Amino acid sequence: MDNWVKVMSFNYPHNAELAKNFLESKEIPSIVKGEMGAQAIGYFSPDGIELYVPQEHAEKAVALLKEGGF
Repeated sequence: MDNWVKVMSFNYPHNAELAKNFLESKEIPSIVKGEMGAQAIGYFSPDGIELYVPQEHAEKAVALLKEGGF
């Protein structure tokens, strides 16, 4: 994942997926990391499920996520 940066963390996989889909609807590629571990322990991850975007989209992604209520 060269040049990808974490823009947000979540405790529940469905919240991470909603944010990922939201960013992708704005044409910002994104990856969710850590959701499989959360699914294995009952859909909650105290360590966090992380949302990554390419570095060149990070600033815009953070602004859009805040605007979108994430």
